[in-house]
Amino acid sequence: MKKSFLLVFALGIIITARSQNLLQNSDFTQGFAFWNEGFCDPEIFTEDAYGGPSGTNLVTEIDFSSCIKQSVNVTGGTIYSLELDATRRTTCGNGGVDETPSNPGIKVSIIGVTSGTVYSTVIYNYSNTTWTGYTHQTQPFLFPTGTTDAQVRVEIVQDGNPYNCGIVLDNVTMAASGILAVNVVSFNASAKNNTVDLNWVTNSEINNDYFEVYRSKNGVSFTQIGKVNATGLATGSAYTFNDAQPGTGVTYYRLKLVDKAANFKLSGVVKANLNAKSLDIAVYPTIVTSVLNYVVESPKSEKLRVMVSDISGKRIVSTVESFTSGTTQRSINTSTLASGVYLLTIIDESNTFKKSVTFKKN
Repeated sequence: MKKSFLLVFALGIIITARSQNLLQNSDFTQGFAFWNEGFCDPEIFTEDAYGGPSGTNLVTEIDFSSCIKQSVNVTGGTIYSLELDATRRTTCGNGGVDETPSNPGIKVSIIGVTSGTVYSTVIYNYSNTTWTGYTHQTQPFLFPTGTTDAQVRVEIVQDGNPYNCGIVLDNVTMAASGILAVNVVSFNASAKNNTVDLNWVTNSEINNDYFEVYRSKNGVSFTQIGKVNATGLATGSAYTFNDAQPGTGVTYYRLKLVDKAANFKLSGVVKANLNAKSLDIAVYPTIVTSVLNYVVESPKSEKLRVMVSDISGKRIVSTVESFTSGTTQRSINTSTLASGVYLLTIIDESNTFKKSVTFKKN
């Protein structure tokens, strides 16, 4: 039985979406029916013709002379997700010599039938040398309002496959998606003069409507304290919110991200401390790829030296920065660091305080 599941992990929340598949003959059990629009000449055989184990499961190959195309009805202002299973063909050529390119690819495009507008196009490449199963690809896109297109055409053609040896496909599906397509890449809280400044940044937004801001004194029970309208820019935006009445001690914050279809998800929790008793530092996450976030709690406004070093003690970053009293959250770009374990260290001006915490770069 063929199955297709969409799992999206975002900000600690798992969101699943299952909607009606809009594509016909998505698993090729009806041969090339519905997939031979335009000049495409689909090739349909069982898996074992391409190096796979099954002699009954029908699949298609995308190569120099074969492609697939199919048109479907769509609705403006809706997020859709195209999914497919794909793998590099592992046996192809005469005399047992594999003539498949080492890194063949497919180009998957969503194109307006009337306007010719390309709403989404992605190139996927595959380099497996043995049949290890399929790689599942998910390609979300927004079909905008106000367009002249009532249909889009799904086109899957070769990319870098100069011969009749290429990519094997199965289970090509497209459905309206319940995914909230906004990604918050940073969320910070900084205590300043008995207030707390919240700052967050997105790197992509599709159909995003607004953010609700929530506050808690125990980190468990949250109350809404504000609302910030989203810009909806596909490239993302930076946002700010000031909490003028946070109270004393530690205060926790989180965001509720809501799109125009009322789908929502929650951000992670950040905290601010308005009356820190001593200097302290913490990092999150402790395993990083491109950005290290760190939190400094200070009983007063002061300048601190911030350093990053490897475990041998070699200093990589060293800066002097100003911090306000309370909690201040900052970030350091770690994209250029090699994989390994590092130390983040802060030192005060009088050299009476020094603390290091470790983090790992993948």
